[in-house]
This record gives sequence, C-alpha cells and structure tokens, in this order.
Amino acid sequence: MEITKYRWFHKYRIIVLSIFFLGLWISWYLLGNIYGVTLGFDMAAPDLGENVQAIKQNLLGQLLTIDHFVSSTFRFSMILGPVLICANTLLFIWEKKGYLAFKLPRKNNYKGVIINTILIHAFINGTTFYFVYILFLSLGMLFNAAHMEIARTSFDFLFGRNFSIESPYFYYVLDGFIKFFVFGFVYSLFSNTIALVSSKSYVSVIIPIIYYFGFSVIFATGLQYMPLAPVYTQGFTSFVDMPLWMAFTPMIIPVVTSFFIIIWFLKRKEKYVD
Repeated sequence: MEITKYRWFHKYRIIVLSIFFLGLWISWYLLGNIYGVTLGFDMAAPDLGENVQAIKQNLLGQLLTIDHFVSSTFRFSMILGPVLICANTLLFIWEKKGYLAFKLPRKNNYKGVIINTILIHAFINGTTFYFVYILFLSLGMLFNAAHMEIARTSFDFLFGRNFSIESPYFYYVLDGFIKFFVFGFVYSLFSNTIALVSSKSYVSVIIPIIYYFGFSVIFATGLQYMPLAPVYTQGFTSFVDMPLWMAFTPMIIPVVTSFFIIIWFLKRKEKYVD
C-alpha cells in the first residue's frame, strides 16, 4: 500500500536515519580517538622512540574492541539521538493533515484510526532507529575484537554473571533495544500525541526535546536523582552497577503524559463528532 511505503520509506525518514547512521561512525572515529592513532598520529613525536609503527599498531589494537566501538558513540546518542527521533514526528503530522484528513470522515471507528496511527508511527520510528543501530553494531563486529573492557551487570540477573564479558555483542543488542527501540517508541509516542493538540508542527518536536534536556539537567545534575533523569535511559550502560529498571523509569512521565493527551483529545473531539 502507498501509505505503508510512506510510513516506512519516506525520503525524510531515510535522510534522518542516514544522519543517525553517519553520526554513529563519525562519533566513533573522532570521539573514539581512531583519528588520533591513524591520520592524526604524529609519527615524528620525539617521545615515541624508534619503533613508531609498532606503537601505533599497539594503540590502534587497544581501541579496536566492540566495547570501545559502541561506548564511543554514547555522547552522540545521548545528545543528538533524541533530537533525530523527535524530528520524525513530522511524518505523522504530514499524514494527519493529508491522508487522515480525508480518511477519518469516512471511518466509523474514529478512536481506533487515531490511536492505531499514533502507535504505528511510534513503532516504525523505534524499529528503524534500532535497525540502523544493529547494522552499525554488526558491521563493527567485522573488525573489532569481541572484548568488553569493563563488566556491566545490568542484564546479569537475566543471563547470569559476567554476561557482558562473555557475550559483548548480545549485551549491546539488548542495550540498543532499550536505547533505540523502547526509547524511540516512547518519545515518538510523546511527540505524536502533542501533535494531536497543537496546530504548530515545531511544537510537537521541540517540547519532548526540551523535556528531555531540561529534566535531565534538573534530575541528573541538580537533584542527582537518576531514576527520573531522561538522559539516563541513553547512558545507563555508562554506569557499571546500576539496576536495569532505572533505564525505564525516566520514560514513565512521557508515557503517562501521552496517555492523558490521547484521552483528552478524543473526548474533546467526541463533542464535535456527536
């Protein structure tokens, strides 16, 4: 169907996902110091001695691990990831103003169409961002050692002690599921529901972003209460011994807010439908 193609493969979504994909690689190359030991390596530095090439290869070998590969992208995913996720709300807005504007008057199940469309867009956004992350992770496994530098215990209660050490790839598969699919779904839902009650497209994109960064500053930096700091969901693997449930609690407020917005919107609309 044309609407399915629009939702999954619209050129705007492809552009946003391409920016995300390229951003992961650039973050790894620059913030992961790969540039510093390749093109940016000073072969003439006086403190390197005679065996410069061996030192360079040794430094590069220390960096080429799957743990370093993924962790070097944390800053990018924490800062720009949420912005890109919320930016895709425009696809729902365009559909609401175009396709749904003509479809809804011909539909008896008004509530079902609205809720279904919101959930579909949230699911697609979470799925596509997660797919891009998995592609990035899998390509990284081709040239990085499957080595975890620091044991992370978030999933140990599910898969046993030292799960991250023994299965670093699958650890980051699960890590990405929370950071990109679950987080992407929740913040897409948040943005989409705001689009239901705002006539200005930019509002539905900006409000979730302001919430994300604003509450992160308030709870992470100010009150130092991580269970409600939105940034913690994106950075929970930076903490070694934090419990897994704390990755989900920062998303409670966006989910509850989305639920009440949907209820309010549908009740308000019912007055006109009746």
